[in-house]
Amino acid sequence: MWIADLRAGTTSAVTADAATQQCPAVFNELLVWQDDAGGTEDIRAWWQPDPIYRAVNTASGDQMYPDVYGHSVVYQWGGGSGSDIFLSTAALSPTRISGGDRYETAALIAQQRFKKSTVAVMATGADFPDALAASSLAGALKCPVLLTAKNSLPASVGTALDSLGVTYVFIVGGTSAVGPGVTAALDARGIGWQQELAGANRYDTAKKVANLVIDVMGNADRAWRHEAFFVRGDDFADALAVAPHAYALGVPILLVRTDGVPVETRDTVLGLDITDGYIIGGTSAISASTATQIGMLLGDAAVRWWGPDRYATALACAREGYDRGWLDYDRIGVATGMDFPDALGGGAASGYQGSAILLTAPGWVPESLDSFFGTHRHYPGGIEVYGGTAAVSDYVFGRLDDYLY
Repeated sequence: MWIADLRAGTTSAVTADAATQQCPAVFNELLVWQDDAGGTEDIRAWWQPDPIYRAVNTASGDQMYPDVYGHSVVYQWGGGSGSDIFLSTAALSPTRISGGDRYETAALIAQQRFKKSTVAVMATGADFPDALAASSLAGALKCPVLLTAKNSLPASVGTALDSLGVTYVFIVGGTSAVGPGVTAALDARGIGWQQELAGANRYDTAKKVANLVIDVMGNADRAWRHEAFFVRGDDFADALAVAPHAYALGVPILLVRTDGVPVETRDTVLGLDITDGYIIGGTSAISASTATQIGMLLGDAAVRWWGPDRYATALACAREGYDRGWLDYDRIGVATGMDFPDALGGGAASGYQGSAILLTAPGWVPESLDSFFGTHRHYPGGIEVYGGTAAVSDYVFGRLDDYLY
């Protein structure tokens, strides 16, 4: 049984047993197959983070034709008229990706999820406005989002650039956010870069990013959906909730004020012929009058996705993406809803694998999250936690572990 990572360009043997392995099935990082190593056809499974393989069933008699969803494996036991269908559910645990700081965490997420990428999007890790629109650009480029300090490139980010094989970086934000020390470090590594995605303010930066997103989508011969996600520009939670959607679809994230649509955002909607939109957050985030202004620009009312708090809003976004077939729950990302860095890198990683990201409080599980996981235990193929224990505590991690059983 062999596995090929088409992005990384690597192929390796999962097991080198001389006996026949056949009928593979894969779901996210779980690979199952029919194995005759024991003299009968047994079902084996390989869970990529381990990396070891284990027996699903080694009882006497043939087990054949496995299929897998999440961490549940179904297979046929026996042949002919006496065959039966069996189900085996493996107990899995969530995984945590975290580093010593926000820069290393984003770097580790990129290395874990993307393996190889010649391009990266980079933004400051010190503040959120520039980074809010980064997910859509990374999605158009199919690349990771990395964070950097202002005056120097963190060593962990340099390691990630080397490991991924990055040769070009798109910097979101001006020199006041990402300074010459960072670009000099990129030059020293032989990495090309551009820093043209800096506007007079956060709304103008989002406008510049949106225009580049459409250019990239057109050059890649990918369909431009004439859609946008509208989020408040003075907070980060709602933008994080929709980051996987923006990544997966290559749809821009545009910023508005709670009480109005900035001229930069208006010009973007009209200039890019955006005719459909999704307002993220309730009326305390984007008022009813602002929603009306957005609808007038679009030529039709925008759809609002929201919940009573940031956690419920993130869950509403995940459900809407799932219902539309944009995202799935194969490997749900979870990050703190109280800060932006972990969810920014994690949102790109989740969007890349086509799954949703949910937000949690650092020390407790919000009611909406508890209700969702409690009633949809069979949905997730896995849970990936972004950030250390200060962001998502061991208690919350343990609760997430319980949901996978």
